[in-house]
Amino acid sequence: MDSRTFLIAILGLFTAASFIVWTVARAVVRVRQLRTAPPQPDLEVRLERIESAVEAIAIEIERNGERQRFTARLAKGEVAPEPARIERPVTPH
Repeated sequence: MDSRTFLIAILGLFTAASFIVWTVARAVVRVRQLRTAPPQPDLEVRLERIESAVEAIAIEIERNGERQRFTARLAKGEVAPEPARIERPVTPH
């Protein structure tokens, strides 16, 4: 290996090593910035709205399931039970 080829190989390795070190250092700086960044002020409000929306969706899905079960019972010919009548005393007004 002559000195010119050796010099080119050393410069190539130095360039590659410096690029790798620069990339890792940049990633470390970004991670530290993300860890020390203050939380967004509206983040809690947004999360509460998302939780409310998910809760509402869950309730609607449960209601749809009840409707489907009721419709399936009607399709089978089963009669829905009559609601119990409550005898209330008649009071004068």
